[in-house]
Amino acid sequence: MEDELYLPKRKVSNRGSHYHHHIIGSFFSQKNKRTVEYESLSERLFYYYLELDTEVIRYYVQPVEVSIFEEGHEWFHVPDVLVFRQGHIPLLYQIKLEPKEERNNDRTELCNKYCRTYASKKDWEYQVVFPKTPPISLSRNLKFLKGFLKERKYYSQWYNPIQIPS
Repeated sequence: MEDELYLPKRKVSNRGSHYHHHIIGSFFSQKNKRTVEYESLSERLFYYYLELDTEVIRYYVQPVEVSIFEEGHEWFHVPDVLVFRQGHIPLLYQIKLEPKEERNNDRTELCNKYCRTYASKKDWEYQVVFPKTPPISLSRNLKFLKGFLKERKYYSQWYNPIQIPS
């Protein structure tokens, strides 16, 4: 039921890709058992983190539309990802490149305000994250480890011969 409810609310757009080559794409999520699309390298890095985080049960990309009212007009904002973790309330995330994107931008502040209210009504948390701000070694390791999540067909034949002593 959740899979239907939290289907992506908009398609990943290729607009502007002639200015920023190869920043959009998709990968198969082992955790979600489906393709996950991303619109920036920051999103991709964050989704890789979610794939590796053992407490993350599942996550949904662009799961909800948040109504925003501004000067008598209604428009919709789609937050980036909704994450369900063991022992935590659901978290609605907005992924940004760097903190300076957040400052002095009235539209962004308005989106964050409405998203916080929306999340609060659902008994969720809302957070803005900056995946590119951690140390470079962390992002390098995330990219490296992501490739090893896929279960290969020949792994099963190695389970019995390789036994770890207790």
